[in-house]
Amino acid sequence: VLTALSPNLTVLIVSRILAATGAAVFTPNAGSVAAILVRPELRGRALAMVISGLTIAAAVGVPLGLLASQWLGWRMTIGLVAVLAMASALGVRLVMPEVPGSPGIPLRQRLAVLRIPSVRAILPLTWLGMGASYTAYVYTVELLRDLNIGSGIMAVMLFLYGAGAFVGVTLSGYGTD
Repeated sequence: VLTALSPNLTVLIVSRILAATGAAVFTPNAGSVAAILVRPELRGRALAMVISGLTIAAAVGVPLGLLASQWLGWRMTIGLVAVLAMASALGVRLVMPEVPGSPGIPLRQRLAVLRIPSVRAILPLTWLGMGASYTAYVYTVELLRDLNIGSGIMAVMLFLYGAGAFVGVTLSGYGTD
């Protein structure tokens, strides 16, 4: 909502950082809950389902957002996304069972994993990979616009990019199990 109502670029950027922070807090918790709700031998697929939800959101949401912004403008489109997010949060709250919580883990203990060399090696790769996959959306739209590709074809191309990511994530879940 703050993004849609932002009066200037500074507020817009801060609102996007807050939204990204919310996603960064939500996603690991969603993965934990997914792992709790299934049998141990299905945890890889459950985690892949959480990630594929993000992938589907991008694969469908980015092209639809592009088309909607052509008709409604970016502020109204972002406002509609905010309303859909609130409705989704309410739906999750209504249908998800209560899951047992775990005791809080102090920050020092959480960061202790960074002492493991393999974690320090893979974490930057994960960060770069995730960043690259979402950055592609930003630059692809501008590149396709410069090439005079229409928004309908652009939406299909963005959907296919996201659909490929969905297939990859889904198959990795099966491979993990």
